[in-house]
Amino acid sequence: MNPQSDKAPQVLISGAGPTGLMLAGQLVARGIRCRIIDKAAVRSPHSRALVVQPRTLELLDQMGLTEALIAEGQPTPQVTVYLNHRRVVDLDISDTGLTDTAYPFLLFVSQVETERVLERYLTEHGVQVERPLELLSFKSDAGKVTAQLQHGDGRKETVQAAYLVGCDGAHSAVRKGLGLKFEGEAYEQDFVLADVDIDWPIGHQQLTISLGDDGVFVVFPMKGERAYRIIAARAGAPKADAGEPTLEELQALAAARSPVPLTLSCPRWLARFRLHHRAVERYSAGRGFVAGDAAHIHSPAGGQGMNTGIQDAANLAWKLALVLRGEAPESLLDSYNDERWPVGQALLRT
Repeated sequence: MNPQSDKAPQVLISGAGPTGLMLAGQLVARGIRCRIIDKAAVRSPHSRALVVQPRTLELLDQMGLTEALIAEGQPTPQVTVYLNHRRVVDLDISDTGLTDTAYPFLLFVSQVETERVLERYLTEHGVQVERPLELLSFKSDAGKVTAQLQHGDGRKETVQAAYLVGCDGAHSAVRKGLGLKFEGEAYEQDFVLADVDIDWPIGHQQLTISLGDDGVFVVFPMKGERAYRIIAARAGAPKADAGEPTLEELQALAAARSPVPLTLSCPRWLARFRLHHRAVERYSAGRGFVAGDAAHIHSPAGGQGMNTGIQDAANLAWKLALVLRGEAPESLLDSYNDERWPVGQALLRT
């Protein structure tokens, strides 16, 4: 059980990625009892999202976490863009030009570190992520949500909370249980992602974008002398039986796309994805809410999924806190959808 309190949670959060962790942290900071569960036995070791945007850094600063995260990240690199192997533009994005923030830059840091910083905050405030613990089903009435959970050993548990929030990703059980439509389409391309070491003549502070007739090839520097993330999108429809990529396949793809000779080694993560752009028609129904990938999914460019999810969570948290403390009417919660739904739609358009 959650050591935060022997009392029933006021908010049950399903999903302990960055969105769920941020929501729990913001609620705990406001004195709200919550439980956060995740069906995975352990946190993913893979880096996934790499970019933390200025607004997210501001929100983390409210919790005293920004400096710790910056210490784990890479300085914002220079960006060089190539078109069919020809260098066409150099960009300096060390300063975004924003004048109304203390963090006018993009921080390149592994999602693993973002989650670690947020989870440590929860632990320090008496809340443990409970895993493996899966949300099986739930029902709600005028005053509460009653959820059925299943532990890793098969034991089932019934828990009641005032509100339920689904931060449980693209296949969200909360979204499905709320009956929210998740409309959109798949991108025509498939995407190959890899965390590897690269030997090449390009400096480690540079983000390299290669555009060509055969697709997109992007190389992000990561923490570590030769550590990089590669994202490659193939032109044309994906192959249904392509399977997971091999280092040899990725080496051939990189050699064909890179503007300079390179050698890949030490693969830490190789994956192939078919990505979608989808969104719910509404971010809530009754006493249930969705946030992050449970509400909207789109291209991984710019880390916009993780950042938008964290910002969804921050928007919802203070509203839930005011309502649960009796300091605002329940109608305030309608503004979560009114404010965050347009943001998700804007991401899908761009």
